[in-house]
Amino acid sequence: MEWSEYLPILQKIVDRNSLKIKQDISKFINSKKIYRNISYSDFFSLILIREKDADTTLNVGYPFPMLSKKIKYQGVTDKQVSIKFFLRGKPIREKQRINLISELGENNLFEFIEVKKMKDFRNLTKKICKKYDSFDYFDPYTFVGDSFIGMYLVDNFKEIFGLKLKKVYSNSSPHLAFSFDSSKFNSNKIESCSGLCIVGDFIDMHWNRTVPLIKKLLKKNKSIIILGRNLVTERENGGVKIYHLSFEDHLLRNQNIEDYMKSIIRPHLIPKEIPQKVRKMDKLNILINPFGSEEIKTIPKDFIVSFTKNVLRFSPDSKIIIVKGFNFLEHHKNWVNEIKIELDKEGLSSNIELKSYNSLSDIVKDIEKDNITLGLTSDTSISHLFNFMGVINLSFFNSDRWDNESIQSLSSDSPLGFCRYYATEIPIIFNHRDYNFLLKDIINLIKLIKSKRVKLNAKKLESLILELCNKKDLDKINNSIKNVYLTELNKTKLSWLNNLFNPMEILDKINLNDDSKFLFYSAWRLNILNKLGELK
Repeated sequence: MEWSEYLPILQKIVDRNSLKIKQDISKFINSKKIYRNISYSDFFSLILIREKDADTTLNVGYPFPMLSKKIKYQGVTDKQVSIKFFLRGKPIREKQRINLISELGENNLFEFIEVKKMKDFRNLTKKICKKYDSFDYFDPYTFVGDSFIGMYLVDNFKEIFGLKLKKVYSNSSPHLAFSFDSSKFNSNKIESCSGLCIVGDFIDMHWNRTVPLIKKLLKKNKSIIILGRNLVTERENGGVKIYHLSFEDHLLRNQNIEDYMKSIIRPHLIPKEIPQKVRKMDKLNILINPFGSEEIKTIPKDFIVSFTKNVLRFSPDSKIIIVKGFNFLEHHKNWVNEIKIELDKEGLSSNIELKSYNSLSDIVKDIEKDNITLGLTSDTSISHLFNFMGVINLSFFNSDRWDNESIQSLSSDSPLGFCRYYATEIPIIFNHRDYNFLLKDIINLIKLIKSKRVKLNAKKLESLILELCNKKDLDKINNSIKNVYLTELNKTKLSWLNNLFNPMEILDKINLNDDSKFLFYSAWRLNILNKLGELK
């Protein structure tokens, strides 16, 4: 597929919006922000990053481009600001689908059918699923945390159609091996034993891997459900029928990942919330992962030292493990070497184990062996693992990492996008400038959870939150939620929870409307009061 033909199209869009773009760049340069994510339309966006090795690029595909090209952009004087223009969504996906039809049509392999009604498309999915008692799942993600999120889709197909999961094909297979029969995702080495294959394809760049997989599976006479692309294939009378629901593909743009996953499977079935187990915190044993995918996400070492010191004061028998990160990353090595010195100074070395892991499956072994009941992490991959295992975890999000004026950034980079609604995952907002004030409240939160003294009835609050996206008068329902929330906080004397995550402040730069209401819904669903109510 020649993506280079999209570069002049993207350049024309940039030129057409030049005045507004230059105003936004100038505003960014004159601000103290280090990151901005600006959407000009559903298919065109701009990312600005303050960094040393800055460049300006045209990018086809979002967030991970299929093609990037460096360009010069006139009128920008700051050489330490990267300017990244993105084309995404509908124009790309329509071309990808047309190319698939063209490639398959060369061999007269199929009949292509457009389906206009979701009800008819769901009936097709049901008809196909009822032919089988099991399926294989093909996970498109590169990041292991996303692979765990994808299991929500798997659970829905298992639950609703009574199917068994036979095998998972994934690039994260070593990390999934503790719970699934899994193999590496490679379209040239597919040993699928199930007649039904469910394939995930959620972002623009996944398609380059999905197309050869579809061809391979069709040659093996498989029925295929392609989630995220509204496509279903069915073998019938010696031929193949490919059905497409005539709806635009859903993109992660303005909502939490859980709501996005529901949107992905909604064309096929009515999504269900699958109950999650929760490990009891009878004894406080802790696993800490201080590192995220970027250095800016790292939990400061002096905070970790103070945290462990305070924990061991009120729970001296606690087992504490700190994940050492990757030896090949300099900032990981430096952080570990420096915290060793600090732990020695504080006399804590004998109480705390610093440990390296080759895979998440190895972490699972320690969770089981050492009865880990609490996790701290700044990497959502680890938080998704904790959730999967039912381990209560504090998930740290650095507020300098997202653009609080951008709906796209809030759904991509903040807890509103990637913190799960599960009671087990509790969001903590911090930054590298000011964080020690969090310590007292985090310790109090852990004591509160461990003591099981949380006495509150969050049902009224929960029911109001669930209504938020369905009401016309958004401001009225949002104010009702706020009033009930503040009343409950005051009644329970838990107002300090807002120091850790404040659902009323995280969206203070965003207007409540039909486009942003899903993020307001996410903020309220993630409030810690609600989570405590579910953990009791």
